Amino acid sequence: MGRDTSFVIVLLSATVAILLVYGVWDHRRQRAALAGLGRLLQGGSDVWSGTAWGQLHGVALHLKLITSTRYRVARTELQATLPAGYGLVVVLQRRGPLDVEAVGGKLLTGDLDFDRSFRVEAAPVDIALRLLDPTLRGALTRLGALRLTSAAAPSAEATRVELVLPGLLREVEAARPALELMASLSARVREAYAVTGAGEAATVGHPYRPMAMTPELAHADERAREVAALARRMARRAALRRIGTAAFLLFVAAATAIILLTDSTGR
Repeated sequence: MGRDTSFVIVLLSATVAILLVYGVWDHRRQRAALAGLGRLLQGGSDVWSGTAWGQLHGVALHLKLITSTRYRVARTELQATLPAGYGLVVVLQRRGPLDVEAVGGKLLTGDLDFDRSFRVEAAPVDIALRLLDPTLRGALTRLGALRLTSAAAPSAEATRVELVLPGLLREVEAARPALELMASLSARVREAYAVTGAGEAATVGHPYRPMAMTPELAHADERAREVAALARRMARRAALRRIGTAAFLLFVAAATAIILLTDSTGR
């Protein structure tokens, strides 16, 4: 065995040893961090899945640390459950460097800096605008939020909200502001819905048993239609993306087959 070969073996062995030591240290660090987060939430944690769960101020929360190579950067996902009966769809996405629009999107808050940083699509619009007040906009900006989403849910079911932040929130004090924000969303949604606009009463129902359509009922019906319409548009876009992905893969497979067939025929 030559000197160069021995050097390579020693170098590889040292590299493997360093990686093993770092892996053990990082595993212990993550286990301790998740245990602390689980205690803060008065719940539990699982180091293998990188999750902690529990409640804060009576709101169910779930935190997940993601280091998968699927993403370009490590990230932390936080989930909260909004109260049942409050339909809300929000898709808030941080603009990327290739975003061609300086300002714009489906919903504008009037905060120029925020609208330049985030693209927002939401329903009901009036509820989303009340929710995205200066306090929430400032918190999302300070936390460096990558995405905030919530899906529509039937009135009898709770709506889940997800916040994605860059980096791993392994320290309790670092994670506390994000957890407090997610826990506050439950109360903030209730407050946003508590504010109703004025409107004229209308008569609806069976012609022999009419009932007054109050402004609150009219607004609730309009908001439900907004949520349903946005949910349908999002579902159509998702279906189109799946079709586009399938078509692209089919095109690549067909092109590869043609190239291989041409090459074999030429031989």
